[in-house]
Amino acid sequence: WATPGDVITLDGTASTSEDEITYAEWRIEYVPTESMETVEGIQTDYQFNEPGEYLVTLFLRTSSSTSCNSVSLTKSLKVNAAPEINWTLPEVVPAGADLNLNALLSKDPDGYIKDFKWYLDGELISRNASEIIKTEEPGNHTVVLEVQDNSP
Repeated sequence: WATPGDVITLDGTASTSEDEITYAEWRIEYVPTESMETVEGIQTDYQFNEPGEYLVTLFLRTSSSTSCNSVSLTKSLKVNAAPEINWTLPEVVPAGADLNLNALLSKDPDGYIKDFKWYLDGELISRNASEIIKTEEPGNHTVVLEVQDNSP
């Protein structure tokens, strides 16, 4: 898995042949739109900008005069979009009042959110998408929400 914007080195330098490799080409297909880019060279850096699945194919041709002088290998690469957190908190909450921690509108564009973690002043207080807590201690407090999507 990669994240949008990652630059990945596509490296076919470990490829071998009894004959000389005379041509190398990378074909990068973005599966959601079926768009294709071609980059020549046995090794290149490529920036994967959009989330989704890419099929990356290395195509090699050798100096052999036989009809079987080419080979290709295709691998799938998934680029994971980050989850989008959607929640708000009021600036001020009176001590003793209920505080609704609600991230139900959060989403993951290319999967689902599998884990929510709410922290109050560094302490885990809930693993639910939504939780109502009682505010007890007056003063300034920090609320943090962490989410994890279903990517490995």
